[in-house]
Amino acid sequence: MFGLLSLSSLLGSDESATTDISKKSRFLEQVSASVYNGWDSHYFTEGRDLLNGDSLIITDIQSGWRSFFSQIWYAFSPDQSYDELQFMTGLTQTVESFMFYAGHRHIQFPSDGLNDDETAVGVSVSNLPVGVQLSADVYYSFEADGFFTEITANRSFAFTERVSINSTVIFGINRGYVSDGHDGANHLALTVGLNYAISDSVSVIARLTQSWEINSDLNRPGDETLVDFFNGGIGLQWSL
Repeated sequence: MFGLLSLSSLLGSDESATTDISKKSRFLEQVSASVYNGWDSHYFTEGRDLLNGDSLIITDIQSGWRSFFSQIWYAFSPDQSYDELQFMTGLTQTVESFMFYAGHRHIQFPSDGLNDDETAVGVSVSNLPVGVQLSADVYYSFEADGFFTEITANRSFAFTERVSINSTVIFGINRGYVSDGHDGANHLALTVGLNYAISDSVSVIARLTQSWEINSDLNRPGDETLVDFFNGGIGLQWSL
């Protein structure tokens, strides 16, 4: 009798079960999630070869529900004692062809016992001629009390149902974010990426990037890694 009552309370009537399934379906339609694991030949950030040519192993977990998004990003170098952990949460808003976002990122460097907090805001616009998407992202570091801006142009090409290629041009501007580097125009980078869909939810992602420094001042410690360099990466991504 107890087992029968428990089963009835879990299943309910046919009508309520159908309603629950419908609610779950609508909820899942609003949820997105992805997990990426990959290898980068260099740590490319703010136009810099941050680890002086050493590689990076990356795990990136992203999720979203309606306008809310979150990210957990962890990376470590197999070539030297370096690891970094990032937590980010934020909100997005879409208005016609424009998408806006704002978020907060907490960064930890476990090997060094250091941490930082950042605020990030950005806007992107799509449906431009020839399928180009433009975006601008601004990051503010509380530790450095400075900003870094990236202006990006992106174009994707679908070759087959499984294979797509995207090209991205990035222009970076430092304003105190790299506190011991020069201010102003920072770098220009060109990235070509390949996405091969193994299935509806699993893809191989690869990229090649060439970065060119702009006005690097080698008398500044923060510009010592701001050099022209070529780098690449490859990984596997699962998406909900």
